[in-house]
Amino acid sequence: MKFYNGGKDLAHDIPWRFSSNANPWDLNFAFDGNSVTRWGSRTAMFSGMRMQVDFELPFTMDTVELDCSHDQWGIRF
Repeated sequence: MKFYNGGKDLAHDIPWRFSSNANPWDLNFAFDGNSVTRWGSRTAMFSGMRMQVDFELPFTMDTVELDCSHDQWGIRF
């Protein structure tokens, strides 16, 4: 998951915290910027499953990019 404003990646410009109610121990893989690693919930999707990002300061963002692996064809957001 990446956040952009005007085409600029905001990963190092803003303080943030992230959490999830499914496999929170590996959640950092969703935000590490490495295309080889990925976060997995390690469980089937369930109603109320969430990944949450809390930004500590207000800022402007115009794009959120979420990359999913090819074996995730059946998920809906």
